[in-house]
Amino acid sequence: MPGGGGAILQPSGDEPGNVDPATFRTGSDKYNFTSPTGNILCGIWDADGPEGRVGCQAVDGRNPFEGPQCSNAENVKVAVRVTAAGSESMCTTQGIYVDANAPVLEFGQVLSVEDVVCRSGPDDIIGCTAATGGFTFSRGINYTY
Repeated sequence: MPGGGGAILQPSGDEPGNVDPATFRTGSDKYNFTSPTGNILCGIWDADGPEGRVGCQAVDGRNPFEGPQCSNAENVKVAVRVTAAGSESMCTTQGIYVDANAPVLEFGQVLSVEDVVCRSGPDDIIGCTAATGGFTFSRGINYTY
């Protein structure tokens, strides 16, 4: 994969976590974390909503090969999400997946919350899988499945 820096990171949906989910609880209905460099900001919600069950946005992200092309300007960021309908790339003008209190999901850590599993991989890659799809996201990768 061009600019990928390694294999696509796809955690299995039933992979056990190796961190305490309570550490990442940032609200009554959500969990948040950032990638080790802080470039990727993510959220996991207790229920599916407009933001999806799980999603991430990048400070500096790669646009998908097909789909919306975001400018990466201060107010138009590349994002990925998984909703009940499946996974998709999108552009966001808001900090949907940003939380000032979000802890870092360090390299090798796996956060498992109900049917959502997110793994922090090499090269600041975040991979998340939910019941209806998943994504691998970093500065150089934007892959949904």
